[in-house]
Amino acid sequence: IDDDYGAASAKAVFALTDPQAPKAHPLYGPPEMPLTLPRRGGKANAAKTTKDLTDHVWAGGNIKLSLVATDGAGHTATSETKTLVMPERPFSNPLARAVVEQRRTLALDARAKDRVLDLMDAITLRPEDTFDNMAHYLAIMSARTRLKMADSDDQFRDEVAYLWEIALGIEEGNLSAAEKRLRQAQQALQDAMHGGRTQQQRLLAAAQMQDAIGEDVAAFEIAGELDLVDGNEGGVGLARHRFHRADRVFRARRLDL
Repeated sequence: IDDDYGAASAKAVFALTDPQAPKAHPLYGPPEMPLTLPRRGGKANAAKTTKDLTDHVWAGGNIKLSLVATDGAGHTATSETKTLVMPERPFSNPLARAVVEQRRTLALDARAKDRVLDLMDAITLRPEDTFDNMAHYLAIMSARTRLKMADSDDQFRDEVAYLWEIALGIEEGNLSAAEKRLRQAQQALQDAMHGGRTQQQRLLAAAQMQDAIGEDVAAFEIAGELDLVDGNEGGVGLARHRFHRADRVFRARRLDL
C-alpha cells in the first residue's frame, strides 16, 4: 500500500460469483475480513492477513474477491477482482458432507426449508442402513425437528449453526458421550413410565431425556410417550418407530462384535 495520506484502513470484499435467485432469502452476508496495514514508518509497504473462513456458509463456493483501501483523506482504491473458490473444511465422512450441504442450502436461501427437510427425511428413512452410530441419527432427527418448528431468521441461523456442530461431531467422532447420556436418560424414562411413579416424576425423567438428546425432537418423543400430544402430531409416531427400529439394530450390532 502506497498513498500520500497514508492508508487508514483496508478490507477484503467478497461476492458470490453465481447470482442468487431473485426471491432468495439468504441468512448470511459475505464474510468480513479487515486487512492488516503496513507499519507506519516501516520500510515495507506490504502486510499479510490470515483468517480462517472455512466455517462460513460460502466456503466451497465460487466467489469474487477484491481489496479495498481507504486513506486518511477518505479516498478509496479497489484492487483488481479475482475469481476463486473459497477454501472449505474437508469432510471425509459422507454423512457429514451431506449435513454440510444441507446447511449450505438453508443458509443461502431460507425458503429452501422444505427441501432441506426432505433431504433429512431421505437420510433418516432407513437408519439401520445409513447410520453406524445411534447418536448421529438422533442428532439429525433433532435438527429436523428444530428446522420444522423454525419460523424466524434467528431460528434458521441457529439451525445452520447446529448443523455445523453435527457435521463436525460426525466427522470427528465426538458424539459418543451424547449417546451415553441418551442411554442413561432413556433408562430413567423407562423406569419412570413403568415404575408407578407420579406424573411429576415422569416429567422430570422426560426432561432429563430431552436434555440428553439436547433438542426438541426429544420433547415430541416424550410427549407422545406421556400421551400429552396426539400420536401423529409432528410425526411423533414415525419418529418413535424409526428410533426404536434403529435402536434394535444398533444393539444387535454391538452383540455381534
